Amino acid sequence: MSGMTLFRSRVVQALTVLAVLLTLVGVLRVYFLQDVLPPQLIIHFDAFRGADFFGDITDVWWISALAVGMMALNAALAVAFFHRERIISYLLVGTNTLLALLLFIALSTILSVN
Repeated sequence: MSGMTLFRSRVVQALTVLAVLLTLVGVLRVYFLQDVLPPQLIIHFDAFRGADFFGDITDVWWISALAVGMMALNAALAVAFFHRERIISYLLVGTNTLLALLLFIALSTILSVN
């Protein structure tokens, strides 16, 4: 049996499409706005102390790459576990959607602050 039977479920399809769209929109926003961003970006700030971690556009790309790598690992594990523990597969796919949402929020915050 193929691991692709996991992606025949409507719920899994919807969650995967949502995760891909959120990731794609976030990464495309960074791509199109990277020319107008300052050379030193505020990556993290605190309400009490202000900006406390600075970086450049490559740090933003590394954040995106790390999140995409984690989502790829979750998808591979979801396919691997589908015939043994189906609930773990669904949780991993749901985690991908949550991770994509967190990536989108992080990228949007970095872009809006700078």
